[in-house]
Amino acid sequence: MTDKRYVHISWIVVLAIVLPLVALLATALPAGATTGLPNGTIVINTYGAFYNVWEQGDVMFVASYDIPYIAPPAGSAAQYFQLIIYNVDGTTPLGYQGVIDFNYKLVTVYFTAGEAVGAGMVISAHPKYVFKIVGIPIPFALPVPASDAKTLDDASYWFDCTSSKDSLRTRIISIVGAIQDADVVYYGDAVYLTTDANSNPILATMPTVPNSSGWSGQSMVLAATPNLPLNIVIPSMFQSSIQSLTPWTAVGTGAYQGNLTMVSKMGAQFTAAFVGLGTTFGISTEWAAGLFWSLIMVTAAMIVFAYSGSGLAGMILVFPLMMTGNYLGLIPLVLTFTLTILLVIYVGYHIYLRGLV
Repeated sequence: MTDKRYVHISWIVVLAIVLPLVALLATALPAGATTGLPNGTIVINTYGAFYNVWEQGDVMFVASYDIPYIAPPAGSAAQYFQLIIYNVDGTTPLGYQGVIDFNYKLVTVYFTAGEAVGAGMVISAHPKYVFKIVGIPIPFALPVPASDAKTLDDASYWFDCTSSKDSLRTRIISIVGAIQDADVVYYGDAVYLTTDANSNPILATMPTVPNSSGWSGQSMVLAATPNLPLNIVIPSMFQSSIQSLTPWTAVGTGAYQGNLTMVSKMGAQFTAAFVGLGTTFGISTEWAAGLFWSLIMVTAAMIVFAYSGSGLAGMILVFPLMMTGNYLGLIPLVLTFTLTILLVIYVGYHIYLRGLV
């Protein structure tokens, strides 16, 4: 007869390794084979840092970029390139965000106040952080050169939004206007800006017949700012009415949203290690951290099983380790939720086989 230990350990391996790996293979790489390099030099055009945007101590790094492609690769642009903000040494990553599209577009990296503190940022000192657009190596047939590095050379690149968001609004509108001018060359119907009742420029909505580019001004900006909804922060940039909007949107104040991140819990240097690991293997930072913690869970479960001979004991150990990984920002909440469901199903199945129900 088959040793029951091998049956139990197979369940542990499936739950803690196979599922993350299957999801990794499904999401890490674009469909198809390797792709070619851009048709020109990757450039960061305008850039700056805006702080105290939504809460005291937060910061949003804003940049426009050009990743020139005559025939863009298939799949999401974020699978190929990301904006990384480096410390003043130009080598230690502080944070990153995948780009929204190829050619001339907008990208931002947002840090909550807690994340900024966890990354060791001293915003009041206006540090000389470095911007780079970096290609994820695996999808490409050849190594991808990073963009030219842009540095926040002095305090003129930093903008305090405590009393007014006008500086951020003006910068976003200016970038979108430049993108519109560039896209008119490729798409004759590229209209990203319009005006309100007072003739002030605002972001255009998607027309009845979509732009050939697939973007409107509003959809482009919201896609480029996924972690801070600017339609709530700066509603005047989106609305066409002269009246103020009162959005019925809940503001997250829980600990998980602001504090349970890898940067705030483990520090910038620990996070930088996973940024580098993810870039090397062509996966996101979250997947690199998740796979690392999954290996720890499997190892611990196997040790418990080896000494106790109980697969159920190993499974019980996996659950608090998953919650710990989630608390440290190493495992996404959705993965923790999925694995928890599978654990409950397995434990119920185990109890059923024992005739306890």
